[in-house]
Amino acid sequence: MSKKRFWAGKSGKKLLTEKRVPARMEEHRPVLVSASAGFFGKQKIPVKIYIDGENFRQSLERKLRQLKLLGEYATVEKFDLYAMLRDLVCSNISPVYYFSKVKLPRGYSPDKSTLEVIEFINKRSRYWLGDLRRQGVNMVKAGNLKIKSSKICRNCREQQEILQEKGVDVRLAIDIMEDVYVHRIPRMVILSSDSDICPAVHKIKGKTQVVYMCFEGSENRAMSAEVGEKIIIKDKDVKKFYREVAR
Repeated sequence: MSKKRFWAGKSGKKLLTEKRVPARMEEHRPVLVSASAGFFGKQKIPVKIYIDGENFRQSLERKLRQLKLLGEYATVEKFDLYAMLRDLVCSNISPVYYFSKVKLPRGYSPDKSTLEVIEFINKRSRYWLGDLRRQGVNMVKAGNLKIKSSKICRNCREQQEILQEKGVDVRLAIDIMEDVYVHRIPRMVILSSDSDICPAVHKIKGKTQVVYMCFEGSENRAMSAEVGEKIIIKDKDVKKFYREVAR
């Protein structure tokens, strides 16, 4: 409510408004920071997160088996990766997932068992990568899974065909260096326990804020020594963001 009063001056009668002051002033309420603000809190510039795809997926499957959430021979198909990163890092993120594809040498005809493994990997990748894309995770095809012959077995004296990933760590290191020296990003998170990218991390120390992200109990000592700051994916986080798929 307000009450009217008039003031008479040289220019004539003017209407003034006098607001009543409440008897009790409203108490100041502090703004509460959400518990899920993440490591960096609020950020105007998206925090870029570099994810070594195969390294992350294998680590996640090992962790799920340790927690009795995944069978011994089952594979993970769905996981709320984007939601977990927003919860642990900050709400404004730009995750990049580096993946590889199976590449067969020209003119090479794999045997039946190898062909079955390749078909299984391709099918698993379609489900896994497709789900991550729907979440909003950016994808970069960075390397190949190449077939090579293993060493001769001491017992059976035979060789086996194995798949070996090539190129992902190199592409990841190049992108990290480019983003720091060309795009001048102020901070980044590296979700990889591959020691091969340690030289690149060592090179950018002091030029940007680098945070190492890893699963609880799976810390890479070389990466920890280079970075210092860490975000640990705890077992409770894995349980919270894992979505079990009916098989």
